[in-house]
Amino acid sequence: MGLVAAVCCTTSVFAQGIFQFKNSSTTAVFDNFTTPGTPIKGGVGGNLAVALLYASSANAVPAWGTAASGTGTPISWVEILNGGSFKFATNGGAFLLSAVGSSGPTAGTFNGGNPGLDGTNPGDTVTMVLIAYSSSFANPFLASQAGAPLGWSNAFNMLLGSTSAPGSNLNGTGMLAFNVNAVPEPATFALAGPVPLRC
Repeated sequence: MGLVAAVCCTTSVFAQGIFQFKNSSTTAVFDNFTTPGTPIKGGVGGNLAVALLYASSANAVPAWGTAASGTGTPISWVEILNGGSFKFATNGGAFLLSAVGSSGPTAGTFNGGNPGLDGTNPGDTVTMVLIAYSSSFANPFLASQAGAPLGWSNAFNMLLGSTSAPGSNLNGTGMLAFNVNAVPEPATFALAGPVPLRC
């Protein structure tokens, strides 16, 4: 995490836009890499972690498209991390990560509380994309280096609120359920060299 902190800019935690970092079974994330072709809701034993990408201007469309993972052209971590105007969502310079998805009745869901989003203000509308990957990795930077399984949602708009009145949760944004698949060519990232992270 030290390397990540070094490349991420420090932003004041004051006057941040707040949202509810959680989903429900209707917007579940599926493991389609443990047994390819047989998606498992949330994976076994909570083996999926999620993070957010966002663009400060609403209605932005990532360069790699808006199709839910598994329904569009396979993409790589390089394409995700270099996806147009999108960057990792951070709070105080740290990646915004949810709790690892759980198994059992709540499989495929997660709850990361009501975080603030660096560089935003209450009342802002931003465009977000949720990414998911194997929870064997502590953060998306390490997952990308290893070419870990990857999944991504459609792009959706989020109206941010304040500490006293948090904005909407992910279910109210039009986010769709999606699969996490093995990345087609895991070596692609290594061949491309380090990808600069923008915060």
